[in-house]
Amino acid sequence: MVNTTLAEAALENLLVAWGQQSATLTSTSSTTELGIAAGALGDEPVERSLVAVGPGPKTAGGVKRERLYHARRVLSVETTAHSVKRSEATVFPVSFRLLPDPNFSGQEYGLIRDRNI
Repeated sequence: MVNTTLAEAALENLLVAWGQQSATLTSTSSTTELGIAAGALGDEPVERSLVAVGPGPKTAGGVKRERLYHARRVLSVETTAHSVKRSEATVFPVSFRLLPDPNFSGQEYGLIRDRNI
């Protein structure tokens, strides 16, 4: 399991948090809409890849680094809730279940990489 918070209140992030199909998000020059689809018998869950980047530990020489988390296959599996308040940023907390990819021996679930900035 991977728990994170999508910090931008964009409909694209809500689509990911709710595990909706990409086709439920439509956009024109003036509006963007996210349809909340119920799914149908026989529908498969939406699998995605997840990449998260954050600060990493500095090297022994003091070089700044960032840490990259790459999960090859994830499903949004838990409910998520958010609130809209004037005094706080709207964020989408989300939990993903990691699924293995047998095509990557020793990295079936993904990898974590530290790299210099």
